[in-house]
Amino acid sequence: MGIGDFLKGRSRDLSRFPEDENGEVLWEMHRSGDDLTVKRDMDFAFLFPEEGRARAFERKAAAMGYEVDVSWFKEKRAWDVQCTIELVPTHVNVTRIEGELSAVAATEGGRPDGWGCVAQ
Repeated sequence: MGIGDFLKGRSRDLSRFPEDENGEVLWEMHRSGDDLTVKRDMDFAFLFPEEGRARAFERKAAAMGYEVDVSWFKEKRAWDVQCTIELVPTHVNVTRIEGELSAVAATEGGRPDGWGCVAQ
């Protein structure tokens, strides 16, 4: 491996990895060797103060095409709703999905609690 190959993996393309929270996470995934061109299940988490509100969000997210799981998150003393969808983890995709779901969650008193996926 030449120095150019070494530096290629280290030089941050701000159009792919902007300097915001999602860009930072994606950049770290890229640096660790994750192939960010591979489609995978992505989980987006939301917290709700009451089960009824979490269930209302569950129905709305399911109608939007997400696989949804609701559970009690003891450590955070809140209802946790995981919304899963298969996509390529680009900054545009993650930010768009996070924004869409956050807007719907807010109507039920929910707030985002991050996203994640299995490395490829």
